[in-house]
Amino acid sequence: MGPPTDQLIDPPLGWSPDWLYGDFFSAIIEALGVDTVCFVGGAVRDGLLDLPVADIDMATSHRPDVVQRLLGDASIKTIPTGLKHGTVTAVQAGRSCEITTLRRDVDTDGRHADVEFTDDWQADAERRDFTINALYLTSGGKIFDPVGGVVDLQKKKVRFIGDAEQRIREDALRILRFYRFSARFAEHIDQAGQTACINCIEMIDGLSVERVRDELLKIFSTTNIVPIVTQMEKGRVLHQVFGVDWESNTIEAYCANEARLNAPVNPLVRLYMLSSSLLSASETAAKFKLSNDERWLLEEIEKVVRHQPVEKEADIRRSFYLYGKSATTAAQVIRGDAAYGLVEQLSRDWAIPVFPVKGRDLIALGAQAGPELGDALASLEQKWIASDFSLTKDQLTAMH
Repeated sequence: MGPPTDQLIDPPLGWSPDWLYGDFFSAIIEALGVDTVCFVGGAVRDGLLDLPVADIDMATSHRPDVVQRLLGDASIKTIPTGLKHGTVTAVQAGRSCEITTLRRDVDTDGRHADVEFTDDWQADAERRDFTINALYLTSGGKIFDPVGGVVDLQKKKVRFIGDAEQRIREDALRILRFYRFSARFAEHIDQAGQTACINCIEMIDGLSVERVRDELLKIFSTTNIVPIVTQMEKGRVLHQVFGVDWESNTIEAYCANEARLNAPVNPLVRLYMLSSSLLSASETAAKFKLSNDERWLLEEIEKVVRHQPVEKEADIRRSFYLYGKSATTAAQVIRGDAAYGLVEQLSRDWAIPVFPVKGRDLIALGAQAGPELGDALASLEQKWIASDFSLTKDQLTAMH
């Protein structure tokens, strides 16, 4: 069974997304039954706001085993990605869609939830986090909006469903999600939500580093994060994450440089700038369990900022060679340097060269393998860099 038909409404301005009638989703709907399945969550929310839609999820009153059987009968492959929580992923011709059985929470501990399956669409909505994430779209193009998400979208308001503190105590990650969704969709922070976050702030300590890191990076992927960082300060979120009192002047200055230089948003660098008054690049990487590549980038950025002045094109090329284009470019944004435009241009137009001399070249000229050979190569490389990479292999070996 589907949502109550007497509670279905027409979408604003006759909205009807292209993907609603796509072959893949039409096949899923036909297999499961038009009255048992709806699109839900982010795809509906973003579609209503005319934003790009990435992942498209569906909800159904069928149990997961029934979903698997019906889709299998329709020759649609299924992957049991989360059967315990009712989720089956349908896959066909390079497309995928998560289909989750309607649920209600039986027990929660702030990190995980035990659920039971239901056919009650209202109950499924009420266990979700924010009103704007509890929007359902039927196969016929009607909206089921049991908790007022459409109005909140129109008002640019991110509001917890029901009692905000209860929603957070069910899952502490909702504290960070509240700020992330507020950064994307809210005109002003919801004070009831802010108060609930403050009351539950110590629950952040129960979250894994990875979950905290991923949410912070998502927050920092949004365009204008300074007002949200300010609210996270007021709500003591940053204090709880870092364990110390906090001031966000470094991130404010960096974001001002981003805007003035029209630089692209880089959430990883923003995380580094948020941490930089307390932690080094390597300490930030360790605290948030960043990947080796992410650690390397932040460490190289730190080296450029501290040790590599940029006054002319040769300086930029030298920095590209020693520290990489990404690190050099990010460092220019951190500095707010007027040379940023030139750095961007050279990053596009100049290919980093390969040092032309190998150890075997010097051995062929009579050098002996060992530490002295490495020192000789390093000395020649420094001369090559100082020549703005103009010295040829023959010129360099002649210097040996």
